[in-house]
Order: sequence, then structure tokens, then C-alpha cells
Amino acid sequence: MRKDKALAKELQAIVDGLHDPTISDDPFGCSDGEGERSRRSNDLRRVREKLSSFVYVSRARKITKLLVFGTLLPLAALALLVSTNVPATVELRLASWGGLVATAIVFGVVAVAVWWRPSIDKDISYAFYAIPRGWSFSRRNGRATWEKLRDRFSYFDRGDDDQSITTRIWGFLDEGKQRPLMMFAFHWVDVKTRTRYNSQKKKMETYKERIPHDRHGMFVAMPESKARIRVTEVGGSGGLDEPIRLEYGALNKAVDVHCREEDELAVRQFLSPAVQEVMLELSGDLPGMHLDFYPGSVLVVSSTDFLDGARRVRLDRDAPRFEEPIRSWIDEVETFRTNVGERLHRIAKYND
Repeated sequence: MRKDKALAKELQAIVDGLHDPTISDDPFGCSDGEGERSRRSNDLRRVREKLSSFVYVSRARKITKLLVFGTLLPLAALALLVSTNVPATVELRLASWGGLVATAIVFGVVAVAVWWRPSIDKDISYAFYAIPRGWSFSRRNGRATWEKLRDRFSYFDRGDDDQSITTRIWGFLDEGKQRPLMMFAFHWVDVKTRTRYNSQKKKMETYKERIPHDRHGMFVAMPESKARIRVTEVGGSGGLDEPIRLEYGALNKAVDVHCREEDELAVRQFLSPAVQEVMLELSGDLPGMHLDFYPGSVLVVSSTDFLDGARRVRLDRDAPRFEEPIRSWIDEVETFRTNVGERLHRIAKYND
């Protein structure tokens, strides 16, 4: 067991060193120098080799002995003493019965400790997704990153507490590496003041209700975007001027389109009928959709949880095959990235 714990600690330390340290208001900025990419790839290779060669040793026999002789036998003896009302005096009964109970508890705890297998946290999934592609990732500096992005992108200026960019993955939308992206997970908490009737005090009282929110999305470079546009589900937060009505009635029912008054002509040119068709597809596929077009980039946000299914790796019999469950999560991430990417490619193409 000590060897397993030592290995888990070693591998966790390596994974902890794979996070990109960048904190910036530039969503596409990361530490992607050749030397750093090479170092991360080598470290990840070490993790793969150690996990692939891990030898699982069953502890079933040891756990069985601990439970039978350390827990079940004392409990059986306790049951016998209780049924026969032995020992004779109350003081001795309490001492002997209490000793048997304590023994059973201690050995039960020891058995659980022996059964428990150490693990590497789910950051290993992010590492095996990003680093082999020559990309970067980070699940650190979440609060500091949020503060940077909030100052530049108004979408992140919300909530009352615990705002954080909990995950970032820097990569590319296309094989030609012409469109950098940053996928992210964003968490915040709204604090609402509520009232309720206190029947004991016979009066109304106020209390705070904390409402957590999680959103996932990506920034993507889009040189074709020239104007500031915000597209939200109907009733969403606009933050610009009044929403404009488009030619496509179905889209007007699904989303609100906001822009500045002076940009309306450019926005209508950008949102051609073909682009409006794509927007409708996106609104159907992305629950809670929010799109922010900026000159040169686009922010896509949804309540679709495509990042948080990452797997941790436990040092058990499946450890040598650890990449199989990670691969299923990677497929989920890639499905989101490619589906949204295909729509953004069409929007860019129609405005090229």
C-alpha cells in the first residue's frame, strides 16, 4: 500500500507541473514555447509509462482477515455476552462490551484503509487531451483569470460570489492552426435576498439564497467578425442597445440579437440569411446559448457540460488501461468542439 501511495504522489506531482501558468485578459495567450511543450510531453510520457506498467496486487485476502477476525468475531462475541448478560456486574459489562465494540470499529477502519486505492485527480484527463495535441491547459489561477477576463469581456461580470474560470484549454479550431481557441468552464454564484414567514416568531424574515451557476464555452479567433454583436436566448442579458429584428422569423422567436445602434447596418450585413440559419442550428444544439461577436473573435457559451466529465485515475486493476475511460471523455469534448467549430466555420465562410 505504501508503494501505491508513493507512486500516486509522484504521478500527481508530475501532473501538477503540467498546468499552464498564464493569467491574462487575452483568451488566446498561453505559454506554448517549443521548450515548454517538449518538457510537458516528456513528463506526460513518464506518467503513461508508469501507469501502463503498474502491477495490481489484490488485497482481498488481507481485508477478509481483518473483517473476519477483527470485526465480525468481536461483534459475535459481543452478541453472545449481551444475550447471556455476561459479565455479572454492570461495570464489567460496560468495559468488556465497549472494548469489543471499539475493537470492531478499529479493525473496520483499518480494513477500509487497506481497501482504499490512491488516485491521480482528474487533471490527468485534461493533460492527456491537450498535451499530445501540442496544446496547453490549466485548472489553476481561476479567480485571478476571471478578474482579468471580467475587465475585458462583460459576459463574465456577473454574480455575487465565488466567480472563477475553473478550466482553460488552449488549442486550435482547425488543423491549419489559423483559428486559435480557448475552451473554458466558468462558475459563479448569485446571492438572492428572499423573505419567508417564521411561524415560531410569527413574523416575516429575510434570508440569503445562494444559487450556483456553471457555464462552458470557448473563445475562437474570427477575423471575419467586424462588429460587436450579442446573441442570447430570448430574455437573456443584452447589455447593448435594444434588440434588432431579423428577416428569419424562427430565429427571432429563439434568440435576441443585440448591437449598438451605430453598428446595425454592419450587423445586418454580417447576419445574412445563411448565417441566420446557422444561428438557429446553434440555438437548438446549445442550451442557454450566448454568443458575443467582437472584432476579430467570438465567444460561445452554453450550459452544456462538456468539460466536467473528466476522469481521475485510480491505482487499481484498471490502472494500466487508464486511457480508455479518458478517451471516452475526450470524445465528448471533441464532439462539442467540432460541432460548434463547423457552425463557426460556416459563419466565417459566409462573411469572408
